[in-house]
Amino acid sequence: MKEKYGVWAVRGPGSVFGAAESWCKKDGVPVMFDTLEQAQSFAEECRQAATVNLWYYAKKMEPEESEVFSESQQTMGM
Repeated sequence: MKEKYGVWAVRGPGSVFGAAESWCKKDGVPVMFDTLEQAQSFAEECRQAATVNLWYYAKKMEPEESEVFSESQQTMGM
């Protein structure tokens, strides 16, 4: 399977909601990109709108993650 990239969101412990980490999602499904550059661009956009307790990092998705998420998008008609 072709490599996929996503944006990892990290919420710091200083947040009212507490610390957490997760892929950035749209309609409950992680946003995936074909290139690292696309993911970095999206991460930068997210950083511009973020508070001091949020950080965004572009990173490669593991093959099993991207396969599961791709199947979810197909099932949802995306």
